[in-house]
Amino acid sequence: MTTARMLQTALVTALLTGAAQAGTISGPQGGFIAVGDIGNATATRDAVTFYSTMDLSTPIFTVALPFETDTSNYEDFSNLTVNPTTGDVYVLAFDSGTSGNVVPSTGFANNQNDTEGDSDLYRINFADFYNDWAANQGGQYVTYYTQTDGFFGDPIFGSGPNPVLANPTLASSGIQKIGEVATSRAFTPAIFNSSIAFIDENTLVMLDNDSPTLVGGLGDDGNNFEGDHEIRVLSRVATSNDPSQQVTATTNTININGVDVTEFEGGYEEGTTEVWSSSIVGRVQGDGTGSSEPTTMFAYNDPISGVKGIWIVEDDGDGDQVRFFDLGTNSYRPFTTGSDSFILDEDPTIDPLSNDGNADRIMVNPLTGDLLISESGFFNSPQEEPSVITREVLNYDLGGEILFGAWGIEQIDGAQPGDDDGVITDGRYPVYDFVNDIVYFFDRDDFTNGGSFDGDWWALDMTTGQTTLVATDAGNFQIFNQGSYMGFFHIGGLPGLLGDFDGSGDLTIADVDLLVAAILGGSVDGQFDLDGLNGVDSGDLAEWVEVLFGSALGDANLDFEVDLIDLSLLATNFDGPGGYGDGDFNADGFVDLIDLSLLATNFGFDGTPLPEPTGLALLGLGAALLTRRSA
Repeated sequence: MTTARMLQTALVTALLTGAAQAGTISGPQGGFIAVGDIGNATATRDAVTFYSTMDLSTPIFTVALPFETDTSNYEDFSNLTVNPTTGDVYVLAFDSGTSGNVVPSTGFANNQNDTEGDSDLYRINFADFYNDWAANQGGQYVTYYTQTDGFFGDPIFGSGPNPVLANPTLASSGIQKIGEVATSRAFTPAIFNSSIAFIDENTLVMLDNDSPTLVGGLGDDGNNFEGDHEIRVLSRVATSNDPSQQVTATTNTININGVDVTEFEGGYEEGTTEVWSSSIVGRVQGDGTGSSEPTTMFAYNDPISGVKGIWIVEDDGDGDQVRFFDLGTNSYRPFTTGSDSFILDEDPTIDPLSNDGNADRIMVNPLTGDLLISESGFFNSPQEEPSVITREVLNYDLGGEILFGAWGIEQIDGAQPGDDDGVITDGRYPVYDFVNDIVYFFDRDDFTNGGSFDGDWWALDMTTGQTTLVATDAGNFQIFNQGSYMGFFHIGGLPGLLGDFDGSGDLTIADVDLLVAAILGGSVDGQFDLDGLNGVDSGDLAEWVEVLFGSALGDANLDFEVDLIDLSLLATNFDGPGGYGDGDFNADGFVDLIDLSLLATNFGFDGTPLPEPTGLALLGLGAALLTRRSA
């Protein structure tokens, strides 16, 4: 990994760690997966089910979506996205009915008034439910219903008391309807093909489900793309339902093939707890001609350049197209390759130009910005297990362009004992554990080939390439192959940058000072034992400078060079107390001939030390200079 990428990883890790520490989360720790469900055997309504990666054999709990207007009309789950460090889950639910029609209040806590024909935006506070589950549910699986089910009662087919009734906070703040989002057209519901992605707590991105074939039955003429999928930014305008901040939904009329079509922007704010607006900022337009069919997207916010946007994969059969839509310019960011897209190959490490890749899902490492693409095995001949293709992104803003690095690929080994259906692992439902570098797949069983109705969890370790069948028959979900139905998040304990003792997100002289103080103080704190030799001594200082920082002992000002500037710093403090930046390179508290010897050995370092005689000559010259100085 390049130095720039190491620093970026350190910065993002520090930001994510800080975000988690700044929250109110006290109970949950570790990795979790949220799965959206369009009605299943574990809940009477559309819901979000949560797993801990510590044990994927059984979900920890399910949170059912509330009703729209009455107990026979519940919310229809469309897609979800998660805050990767807090576990807040944002859910879009399609609201059936006539667009813009407001249904009067029915008294339900989360839905006083309801605007039909749009998408309702909910936020689930994972920590609230987790803490109740741990404290009041005995850590046993439970379905949380925020309202009484008109069909089956509460919870789980009428058995037992509703846990939400015993903890009213869950109904008021655990799950909230925070906004209503206008969809593009009344007769193109965003229920199957839409997708949503998390940028930050005030910004989400949505792909509307739109198809020109639904506009008066007409197709696209290949020259206009108004019938294409819209890229819509959802922005939090106010943190409470402030009438003065409400955004009125507006309509625009566009013409598609001679037909005037009404397009909606803005947001309806009937009975919501916050105010969110929505606006169309672009269209997918991936094919160049005809309507695009994006299969997947993922957001990324680059902390180094400030570039933020979404990676979109366009389904082209063989050779799916991958592009990055920049939310700063509302256009597709070009690549240093001279294009604004690349075509996916089944194995680009072997043949990057075969144009035979079929993407099931795209993911982004939030620590580095690198891409991970689940490449389907279903379309290969002969069929095989899916793989995960990686593409390193070295720079998101190199002169306004994206610079790529190396390709990589790891393939699932489906020959694992315990697989009960014996068919190809499903590559459409992965999530990426960016802390442990593991891609988890939920593989729906083929019950006609011996499997159950439930699905299995598989893990592909991207570091070692090892495949593990983690859990079988772990859940029964009704999910579709497009949109966004799964999300990974990690709370607390994010790995910090090794050697970053002050938590700044970078390796600096301040960290060296803390390490040297620990050495001089006889510390036994394991965080300072960098070389793993069960002690804190000068060897750990060498490990910090040479291995973690990538320089050499004698580089007093940490500029990755050992030169006359460093010699001058040593000379200024020679024969007296000092720290590493003063010339004390062996961490004994003094600047002396031992330190001069270390500097001389590495003098001229700029990545490659000079031959030994040069260092010895400098040692003699330095000693003479220092002797004269002392005199």
